[in-house]
Amino acid sequence: MSFTNLFNFEKFLSPYLVTIIYWLGVVIAAYLAMRIGVQKDSSVYEIILAGGVFVSGLIIWRVFCEALVLAFKIFDRLTEIRDRLPNE
Repeated sequence: MSFTNLFNFEKFLSPYLVTIIYWLGVVIAAYLAMRIGVQKDSSVYEIILAGGVFVSGLIIWRVFCEALVLAFKIFDRLTEIRDRLPNE
């Protein structure tokens, strides 16, 4: 990615930011799951619940981030198709 493409909005910066935001969300989900599961008086049920919340949260977060990346990939593919069409 060159700076001219970045300043002319030919390429988007957001797909790269989505990757960073995804990993930040994974870290936050792990932290929250540990807070739920690792308390003084945590029962086995709460530990299992924390694991389930962590896994389901990661799946939902992953699908959301993939939907964002998909939108940008669709845009990239459409610009490739536009560039291949003959100029009128």
